[in-house]
Amino acid sequence: MLGLADGPPPAGHWRRVASAALAKFGPDGARLPVPPAPFDVLVEVHLPGTEQELPELVRRCLREALGPATVDPARSAILAGLEYRVLPGSGAACAVGLIRRHGDLSPAEFTAHWRDRHVEFARRVSGANGYRQVHAESALSAVVAAELGLPGFDAAAFDGAGLLYFADLAAMSQARSSEAVRRAATEDEMRFVDHARSHFFAVSATHHPGRKSGRTGPGARSVGAGPPSQVSVPASGASTANRPTARRPK
Repeated sequence: MLGLADGPPPAGHWRRVASAALAKFGPDGARLPVPPAPFDVLVEVHLPGTEQELPELVRRCLREALGPATVDPARSAILAGLEYRVLPGSGAACAVGLIRRHGDLSPAEFTAHWRDRHVEFARRVSGANGYRQVHAESALSAVVAAELGLPGFDAAAFDGAGLLYFADLAAMSQARSSEAVRRAATEDEMRFVDHARSHFFAVSATHHPGRKSGRTGPGARSVGAGPPSQVSVPASGASTANRPTARRPK
């Protein structure tokens, strides 16, 4: 996820941030303290290749995706990792959760709950065209950050990114109007997500983020970038699973 400085927007596979904050309400109806996302765009890239090929793939794909755009490091975040494609499909609009786990959960506990239990709520969302989880790999995020020239980047800042796709923003809004599903999903999120240190926002396709060839599902690597320098290699990519390809969301 990237914050942009002066200059044109990215030339390639990117989505603009349409809403910096999607409201989250707890089971008691109280709004949760979720900070708005500081990003302007989300860049998403899938990276097929071996571990040794990743630096060059990252360099080339970032160059193609960002073009002449200038990244504002203070408003960008990077997330790279392995992608789990829970529901196949995509759409012009996407609800994004860039999440941090509760401090009392280990990475393995966080992954198990999110990947194996919370996915059931995504399957129940009416009108959703697709759902993906990207589980962060800090080493891969560090590679992307280095290629973007982001000094002092915390490669372990986020634990994952969830992407729920819809045909358009109107379909997303209608789906989120289902209070029962929305609150039940948020109640479960409260068991493993630290909402006060996470971002939930909406993006829409300005340039349709076409996919690079390569594997999807467990083992696909993904990278994403956006304001706060958010590049996700799983971002829609996840870690834990076989790992032959890479993906980068922006």
